[in-house]
Amino acid sequence: LLLPWLNRAAKQTVETPATGWGGKLSDRFFRTMRSRSGMAAMFANVTNALQQVTGISIAALKVKPAYLKAATWRYMRAPAEVSEQVAQLSTFMANRQNNEVQQMRSEIEGLLLNPNAYDKAQAWTAKHAYFLQSAFQNVVDNITWSAAFDQATANGQDERTAIRAADAAVRETQGSLQPEDISRFESGPAFARMFTQFQSYFNMQANLLGTEFAKRRKDKNFDQIQ
Repeated sequence: LLLPWLNRAAKQTVETPATGWGGKLSDRFFRTMRSRSGMAAMFANVTNALQQVTGISIAALKVKPAYLKAATWRYMRAPAEVSEQVAQLSTFMANRQNNEVQQMRSEIEGLLLNPNAYDKAQAWTAKHAYFLQSAFQNVVDNITWSAAFDQATANGQDERTAIRAADAAVRETQGSLQPEDISRFESGPAFARMFTQFQSYFNMQANLLGTEFAKRRKDKNFDQIQ
């Protein structure tokens, strides 16, 4: 468990290159299939975008509803201001909002692969295919982070610890696609990853809900879930 995780974190990659004859060609084929199927399914998908809002109910497992309610009201009154405050406090959230990590990877790939105009057009399409999902998810992320930060501060934690708690609340309840955050199941060759498309969010939910259920069962506190 540890060595593959350390390898992904150090190299910042989730895909294992195929070996043997035609390895690079097959990787590119399956990688393209995975990317295009995802874009086709999610581009301007209003239903899926609206489902991002349900992430607030999952956040309630880590943050008390009172703080979520207050953070939601504050965000509705001044969304730009709240987003800017969150980004200033948390580097994790600033990168998540602006998708700077993905942009950096694209620039690195551009330097290494020297893409032509067609490749650049594909990269632009891939970056903007999930625009609706990103817009709705950013709302939920900022509300969750603000609520978790307020909760940690109210519990007497200093600012640095509160920021870490808020970052963790977003990562654990809203998911993350960073190499160090995904499970080993979601990494591997391009062919295998073609069949794990969109599994990160549901894997996160399964882990979170399973952990919370185990904690409640251990406490024998089924009738007093808060």
